Amino acid sequence: MKEFTKSDLKPGQVVETANEGAYMALNMPFGDTERMILMGIDGFLYLTSYNEDLTRNDKYKTYDIVKVYDTSGHYGLGFSIIRYLESFSVIWERH
Repeated sequence: MKEFTKSDLKPGQVVETANEGAYMALNMPFGDTERMILMGIDGFLYLTSYNEDLTRNDKYKTYDIVKVYDTSGHYGLGFSIIRYLESFSVIWERH
C-alpha cells in the first residue's frame, strides 16, 4: 500500500484516529478561503493540526490518523456514513 499523505486526503473520505474516532473530511469556508476539516459525531478537528504524514503536530497523539477509507460510490448517506466503516475499503493504514 502506497504511503498516504495529508495532501492525498479528499473531501468525503473518512478517517479513523488512534482512539477509534471516525471523521469525514470536508471543505469548509473560512473567510475568503476554504479549509479542510475532519468532522465527527462529537466535534471536528482542524487538518492544519496534522503533519503531512497524518500525525498530530501537537500533544494530542490519540488523534493521529491510522486509517483512511474509500467512500466513493456511497453517496446519499450524508454524514451518517461514518457509522458504517465496516462497509468501506481501507485505502491506507498506518503500520
